[in-house]
Amino acid sequence: MKLRIRIPPASQRVIDDVGTLRRRILEAVARGFNKANAETVKHIQSKRLSGKGPFPVPQHRLGVVTGRLRASLRLERARVTGTRVDGGAITTDVPYAAVHEFGYNSSISVGGYTRRIAGRLSRVGRHTRLRAGASRKVNFPARAPIGTGIAERETATARVIEQEINREVNR
Repeated sequence: MKLRIRIPPASQRVIDDVGTLRRRILEAVARGFNKANAETVKHIQSKRLSGKGPFPVPQHRLGVVTGRLRASLRLERARVTGTRVDGGAITTDVPYAAVHEFGYNSSISVGGYTRRIAGRLSRVGRHTRLRAGASRKVNFPARAPIGTGIAERETATARVIEQEINREVNR
C-alpha cells in the first residue's frame, strides 16, 4: 500500500528555507566579521596606536611619530567559500609593523658614513670616512598593539556575529 502525503505550500516554503538557511547563516557570519573588524580597526587606532610615547611594553601601545602605521591598517573582508567563512583579517603594509607586533632580537647591519672635508685646504668632492660599517645587537620587545586590540574586542566581535545570525534567522 502506497501512502501519498501532500505538503501544503506554506510548509514547502519552510522546507525550502531550511535548505538555504545554512548559506544564509554563513553569509551572516561573514557580515558580522566585517562589521566587527571595522570596529576593531577603529579601536586599535584610537587605543593602541595613539598618544605621545614611549609607553611601557606591558601597555601594548605605540606612540605616534608619523601616523603611518595607524593609517595603514586595512580590512581584508570575510567571505563565504563553500561551507565555511574565509578571510576577515586586519592587515598593514608598513614594514616595521612586524617588529613592533612580534619583537626582534638579533643583529642588524649599520652602514658606515662619510663627511665632506670642510675648510680652505679641502678639494671639492673629497670625502673622508668617519665610521666604518658595523653590526649591532638589538632587542625590540614584542608590544603586539594589533593582537592586543583584537583580543580586547573578542567578546564584542562574537556579539556582533551573534546579532547578524539572529537577524538572518528571524527574518
